[in-house]
Amino acid sequence: MAAQMSEAGKRPHAGQAVRLLDIPAKRAHGAFDHLHHLDDGRAFADHLKSEVTRHHGHLGPAFIERLVREERDLAGEVDRFAQVPGFATSRVLQGRAAKVLALKGLAGELAAEYGLVGWESGEAMAAAVEAFQAWAGGQGGVRSEHEQILANLSGFIERHGDARFSSVDGDPAHTPMVRDRAGWWRDDAEGRTYLFSGEGLGEALGGFDPKRGTEALEQAGWIVERDTGARSVRVRINGTRRRVYAIRPAESEEGPA
Repeated sequence: MAAQMSEAGKRPHAGQAVRLLDIPAKRAHGAFDHLHHLDDGRAFADHLKSEVTRHHGHLGPAFIERLVREERDLAGEVDRFAQVPGFATSRVLQGRAAKVLALKGLAGELAAEYGLVGWESGEAMAAAVEAFQAWAGGQGGVRSEHEQILANLSGFIERHGDARFSSVDGDPAHTPMVRDRAGWWRDDAEGRTYLFSGEGLGEALGGFDPKRGTEALEQAGWIVERDTGARSVRVRINGTRRRVYAIRPAESEEGPA
């Protein structure tokens, strides 16, 4: 999905990544681990296509017929399976993906219990867990938009903190020229605060809307100074009052995705 969207000049949002899961499909023989009695992956794929053409429409109605008579709390079962080892995660977006795959795993387990398929109990859920882990590994954890914003800004400071910022208290006559200035910095007992210009912050957010970006920064506690009713503050810099965003990243918010 990300590749398709990038061709159109768009960036996928985190929520989209858990609605359309990109799961790596490379296995021992193309998309398959076992070829059974066939010679190669292509022969097996052709065989599957032929058999599906012959038999599609048999299993679905039989499954639904049993499912509508089901008296167990299947929604509760999905929630329970989504918390088992292999699915369990503290990340909200990963949790949504785990729940989707747990639902698919439960459907496979029910099909086996109903005697409609040939696989053993436990196989469907194990496959769902494997798919989830493959997806999560390929996604690098799938950051929420909030996490992406904080990571974008932290990365910007790491890359450009020495080159595109200078001390707010520095003497302009003795301060090296800053090209493409993104803002200034100020040190105090709490650490270093970066005073982003509006343009600098827009660039650092990496494409996120400024309003959404400053909401995330506020929620994270990274905006450390502001004027009443605003997320920015007016600061006197080199004799001129400028409106800037006073941001101090917290290391605790920059954990791995």
